[in-house]
Amino acid sequence: MRREPPEKVEVKVVVFDFDGVLYEGDHSVRFADELGFGDAARKLYSAMVRGEISFEEGLRRGAELWRGVSVEAVKKAMGRLELRAGVEETFITLRSLGYRTALVSCGGSNIGFLPVKKRLGINYVYSNPMESRKGVLTGRIAGSPMTPKRKAEVLAMIAEREGVTLAECAAVGNDALDIPMFKLAGLTIGVNPSPEAQKYVMFSINLSNMKDILKYLT
Repeated sequence: MRREPPEKVEVKVVVFDFDGVLYEGDHSVRFADELGFGDAARKLYSAMVRGEISFEEGLRRGAELWRGVSVEAVKKAMGRLELRAGVEETFITLRSLGYRTALVSCGGSNIGFLPVKKRLGINYVYSNPMESRKGVLTGRIAGSPMTPKRKAEVLAMIAEREGVTLAECAAVGNDALDIPMFKLAGLTIGVNPSPEAQKYVMFSINLSNMKDILKYLT
């Protein structure tokens, strides 16, 4: 159910989703199209949405599509990705005000997000831990896939590591995959949220520039 905004929240940690939030669209499908297996990726995602396979199994099968792709190619693709307008300015502002930031995404990989982490000065990045050998992806996830439940667990882990309460954490997302995070965080912001996600956020904003979220955080 929809959560009411608190009278006052002193946020210290801000956790962002990536696709549909910092980036307009699905970056994994975009790259899959460039590499020639976009149709297979979309078909797999549709099967996940319909419940024909579990989310975790879908992530593992999705990882298999990337077998043989070089780590360098993934990093270069992420490095040239055009983020939503205002993203870089937003992170500069948050950093100047002393906020700790995190990117937690069910799509993509820890390896792929390294250029984004460096570019934006993000403190924590968590996604799917894709395995690589000799600079090439093996098609396997070396650890726990980033499921919606896992996203919430990571948010709690970051809060503990930073020595803050969950009430001092903000979650910024856009769809049903973010709902477990929304249920934990003290402040929740939906960016162009899906109807299902909108039920669980305190603030719902339709934006084209990421700086619009700053009025809820500063």
